[in-house]
Amino acid sequence: MRPIRVLVESAADHIMYVNDIFSSNKEIAHLDLHNNVHIIHTTLGLGRQEPVDFVNLLATSQISLHEHVVEHELPALLDQLTPDEKPLQHEIRRWIRQLEGSMAASLKWHQVSYRYHDVEL
Repeated sequence: MRPIRVLVESAADHIMYVNDIFSSNKEIAHLDLHNNVHIIHTTLGLGRQEPVDFVNLLATSQISLHEHVVEHELPALLDQLTPDEKPLQHEIRRWIRQLEGSMAASLKWHQVSYRYHDVEL
């Protein structure tokens, strides 16, 4: 069941990285330092943009991993289903679309939400 675990983890990681990018200024301003942008900034001594770019790369890599698993690993898993389990294929694919929708919705929410706007360091 590796593909299923990787799909769940890649979606969760993508959502976390997106949140860290959008929330970094507010979290740093409020001394909530459990943010990957802040951790990379302080650990590596980088400027302000480089950690954002790095976390964005991590978020993008999770999308690439998700796409790879759906395209290359999931078909083999679905082929292993017994004839009685074949109806699960539709449910698994529907669940994957929901995961993808969650990732897209999280990104969209962060883009349009005012929660993290107007926070200066």
